[in-house]
Amino acid sequence: MTVSQKLEHLNENSYEDIITITDIPKGYFPAATGNSLADGASTREITVEIMALEQSPGGTMTADPGLYIKGADETAVKVTVNQDGKMLAENTQSY
Repeated sequence: MTVSQKLEHLNENSYEDIITITDIPKGYFPAATGNSLADGASTREITVEIMALEQSPGGTMTADPGLYIKGADETAVKVTVNQDGKMLAENTQSY
């Protein structure tokens, strides 16, 4: 399983992160469950959970954590993909 991301600059400090995850098993899908920037941090943390959904085809899929505002000192976004408490993949992308 691999995770990649594409940071889309929408306007001013508004961004969207298109997250692509490969090799998702049939019957599972990716859900963005966390998107935060800790006080004083330079890296935004996005969490994606692999969750069961019987009708999901699996394979390569995307997750959308939604629109967010880039912090003044923010320099990168780190995406972590988990399933049942186990980290499966991660990726860090600089702006």
